[in-house]
Amino acid sequence: MSRHKTTLTYQDKNVNSFYISTENGKISLNLRTLEDYYTPDGGITYIASMVNRSYSPVKEARLEINLGNDANDKPLSLCGKAKIYVNGELSGNTEGYDEENRYVFTLPVLGTDDRVNLIFKTKLTSYAGRKKGSVITNKIALNAKSLEVPAFAEIRTPVDDYTDIIMFREKVHTSEGGFCITYTLYNYGNSPADNAKLTDTFSPIPHITEVTVEGRILPASKYTYVNGIINLPDLQLPPAEFYRSPSGEILPLPKGIRVTVKGNE
Repeated sequence: MSRHKTTLTYQDKNVNSFYISTENGKISLNLRTLEDYYTPDGGITYIASMVNRSYSPVKEARLEINLGNDANDKPLSLCGKAKIYVNGELSGNTEGYDEENRYVFTLPVLGTDDRVNLIFKTKLTSYAGRKKGSVITNKIALNAKSLEVPAFAEIRTPVDDYTDIIMFREKVHTSEGGFCITYTLYNYGNSPADNAKLTDTFSPIPHITEVTVEGRILPASKYTYVNGIINLPDLQLPPAEFYRSPSGEILPLPKGIRVTVKGNE
């Protein structure tokens, strides 16, 4: 077994590579993603690629994946089985197993000049960061008895900017035959909701007497009301704040605005 070894790593936008160079050749490991960003209701698809440029096969290889678990809170979970491709052809599916806060896949023999791709899908858990600037760092390691040192690769995937608006509507009738409708809008996203538009349709068509946003009366030029349809454009909702619960989950603390529409039926 060679005692001489050199390592080189590099990371691009969504590709990270690691090379083990020995006297009898080179073995490379890289990790990339199909997505540039992640969203709370989405997932990340990873492709781990291994190339054996050495003169001997790599046997009993295993790929260890930490799924971003740097603080005992896994932001990712695996979705189904991983697919293994050998030299571009589907070799089969593998399920892997848990082992000490990491997930392990057993790989087929890497023959000389073989390229093996392991494709695995993940979904976000409630432990994943959601505020702007959050990043999930997934690390992998390739180990085998024939390797003097393991190969490593990691990739950082940032959270996307997103809005998530939920609205509640409540209508109250007054003793004088009028009504007041209160719309409460909450933004659960990490980005402000600029130019949000509220539309409501009334039947029968009432007479609108007053529209307010956060207690401020809107002039008629700031909204439209035609044939029983009211449109309020350019509503601004601030982003939510996020906090970690005692159980470690990342939860939103939404911010919102209140819109009222008063009128007579």
